[in-house]
Amino acid sequence: MTLRCAAAWQRTQGGPALIAVIDSGVDATHPDLAGRLVPGWNFVRGCEDTSDLSGHGTMVAGAIAASGDNGWGGVGVTWCNPILPLVVLDEHNHASYADIA
Repeated sequence: MTLRCAAAWQRTQGGPALIAVIDSGVDATHPDLAGRLVPGWNFVRGCEDTSDLSGHGTMVAGAIAASGDNGWGGVGVTWCNPILPLVVLDEHNHASYADIA
């Protein structure tokens, strides 16, 4: 499957739509994502701490929305949308069906 991102970016680089990353959390200090995260929820611990303990959620968030043209790392499919981190995976990348639901 080809995404054809370059062609899409000629029309838009994203917008105001909130993108939820339902995973292991997101590293709020990551240079490609910092400043674009909105407060989320940690369903594993029942709190607002959405720090990523395994790195998987940060990687997924980067593939979706890493900032473009900042001289750091790669670029995501869209880099103008805000990201809502929702933690359902623990530090071992295990999740319960209840947390996912």
